Amino acid sequence: MVHTKQRLRDLYWWPGMDCQVENAIKACSTCLQHDKMANTHVAPLCSVPTPTSAWEKLAIDVVRPLNNAPQGCCFAMTLIYSYSKWPEIAFAPDVHSATVVKFLSTVFS
Repeated sequence: MVHTKQRLRDLYWWPGMDCQVENAIKACSTCLQHDKMANTHVAPLCSVPTPTSAWEKLAIDVVRPLNNAPQGCCFAMTLIYSYSKWPEIAFAPDVHSATVVKFLSTVFS
C-alpha cells in the first residue's frame, strides 16, 4: 500500500487520494492474495528425535551482542549436546571463526 501511494504521488495527486487508494487495495482480490504482511503462516512445531548414540547431534548458536555486558562478554556462544541435553556456554568479545573454533576445541577436549 505504501509503495503504491508513493508511486502514484510521483505522477498524480487528487483530493482524497490516500483514502481512495487504500480502499481500492483493500477491495482488490489480487492485492490481498499477494500481500506478504497478511499471509503470515506459523510453522508447525515438530519434536526433534532424540539421538540414538553419543555425539550424534550437537546444536550450536551465537547470541547477538548483549547490551550492557562487561568488556569481553559481548557475545554468547552456546552448544547443546542433544543426547543428554547438556548445555555449554562461553562469552566472547567477537564471533570470528577463530573464537568459535577455540570454544569448540575447549568443549571437545
